[in-house]
Amino acid sequence: MGAMKARTHFEVARTGSEAMQEFLKSQENLRALTTTDEGLNWVKEDASKIQEVIKKYRDKGEEFEHLKPEDGFAGPPWKK
Repeated sequence: MGAMKARTHFEVARTGSEAMQEFLKSQENLRALTTTDEGLNWVKEDASKIQEVIKKYRDKGEEFEHLKPEDGFAGPPWKK
């Protein structure tokens, strides 16, 4: 599995969801990530390729769940 194509799965961990509870169980192993200028530039440069890949999977009938602004946090949810 995954020899020709990496298989990944992401689940949206919304506040109060089972996914968030599972996520927070491993909080001692977590660290916050930030986006660098290099990463933002990569997305801008490859935006058309990224959209092609997303379209390909949507055309196959695979659906993506989108994060909403209210899903965000001012800081890492495991830091009080």
